[in-house]
Amino acid sequence: MQGISVLQNCRRSKNFSSSSEFTGNLALFLTKCSQSMTEVVFAIVVICTVMAVSLVGVGENPPAAIEKAFKVNFKNASKVVWQATHSIYRAKFMLNGVRHRVIYTKTGKLIFVKSAISLNELPHNTRVHFDKNFQKQTIREVFSVTQINGSKQYLVESNNIKAIYSEDGAFIKMEKKCTKMRALLGENEPIHFYGKSME
Repeated sequence: MQGISVLQNCRRSKNFSSSSEFTGNLALFLTKCSQSMTEVVFAIVVICTVMAVSLVGVGENPPAAIEKAFKVNFKNASKVVWQATHSIYRAKFMLNGVRHRVIYTKTGKLIFVKSAISLNELPHNTRVHFDKNFQKQTIREVFSVTQINGSKQYLVESNNIKAIYSEDGAFIKMEKKCTKMRALLGENEPIHFYGKSME
């Protein structure tokens, strides 16, 4: 679809010289995607998402308050990569040989810590539930997610879904991944608060 290339060009540019330039790009994208109702609907969804993340910056240093908080929380972190939107700052990094992802607010408040774990670290009932109810899914990654209030959840991901479990291993819910959208936006993981919207 020709409109996709237009969107990708928009996505590669972090800044627009004017709002009219950005609007023009969106209008062109809609025109290219107007071949069918399905494409129009998809175009609208993509545009809403692009507008929400149009100010994303990858690999840029965060504000001093966030960087200071991060160094206090994770002083031995390595391979740190920052990503920012208009509302949050997210970091991916290694700590003690483990992959971590964290999210901070603009003021430097830590929201949650997401850490990669092994299958053996999942509660037994979590693994039993996933294997029984998602038999067609192959587990790709497993994470523990510690919220700001100290509560903990487990996240089991396949290529198509993510299943969320409580600290005691009870099933909370399953969410489908929008892999096509994420590929278009260059995202490996959607900005998401496991049941709570950021925006």
